[in-house]
Amino acid sequence: RTVAELMQVFAEEMVFLPSSTDPTRQGVNPVMSGIEGKQFIVVGTSPESLRDLGNIARFVVTLTGRQVLSGVAESVGVVVKMPQGSFVVDADLIAEAAQAFGIHRRTP
Repeated sequence: RTVAELMQVFAEEMVFLPSSTDPTRQGVNPVMSGIEGKQFIVVGTSPESLRDLGNIARFVVTLTGRQVLSGVAESVGVVVKMPQGSFVVDADLIAEAAQAFGIHRRTP
């Protein structure tokens, strides 16, 4: 598959966004990760893939990949955690995918 095809699949899938706060009371406070001086929001492909974050994020919100792509600031990438590993989607790649799929992103 091409990167564009993988991003299309991600946009259509349900993902799980960990939050350190109760979304029903205080809104979502997502888990962020700094990698090589860049900021990334963390999502999982299943609640189980986020178990190692339980000490900092006790809550999980279910979203589509499209909602994640449209909700992150233009300078932020995404770390996608899976049961067997993870992968990083750089902010520039998200920008390309958002443009290709007609997704409007949040500006900082």
